[in-house]
Amino acid sequence: MEEKFLNFEKRVVAFLQPLVRLLASWRVHPNLLTALGLFSGTVAFFFIIRGSFAWASVTILLFGLFDVLDGELARFSAKVSTYGAIFDSTADRYAEAFIYAGYLIFFWGVSLLAEFFIVAALTGSFLVSYVKAAAGSQGIDCPVGLLQRKERLLILFFGTVLAAIPYTGPIFLGVAIAIVAFLSHYTVIQRLRYVREQIHKQRK
Repeated sequence: MEEKFLNFEKRVVAFLQPLVRLLASWRVHPNLLTALGLFSGTVAFFFIIRGSFAWASVTILLFGLFDVLDGELARFSAKVSTYGAIFDSTADRYAEAFIYAGYLIFFWGVSLLAEFFIVAALTGSFLVSYVKAAAGSQGIDCPVGLLQRKERLLILFFGTVLAAIPYTGPIFLGVAIAIVAFLSHYTVIQRLRYVREQIHKQRK
């Protein structure tokens, strides 16, 4: 499954290359795209709490698009920087947190189970990134993981699209959030096991 996600991501990146080249020709700075991604995630929050899931899905899709484009543009235009990477990582976490906060407010007082899965998905999503960063601080690269941000956003996007269906829509959204919750924590375990294996190899 992880390999399929990687292949899908590669196809998306290849499809977006003409747009990356166009943005580079316009001298658009990657940090601007990062900021637009943060703005999209923030706007998604307001659409979600109002139950405007069609518009929420559009803004989530835009967040995911900018999340891909900023890194690709930075590499293509040779504008990769330490600050840009940190700004990108920070802005992405803010945007993702706003989206989960929107879901939590929408389901608040309606479904305790949904509230639990939203908190679990938010926690798992942040821990996926944290384990990689913590491993990196110890000199260990951690490239593994089934459900990274792009895959999480893809699942949430489809869940939000289906949430626009009258009456039964929120059920599909709840299922999507539960899937993210389970698979994000599974990814945390994947990365912890990988890091432990790398530590053991270094000691031999």
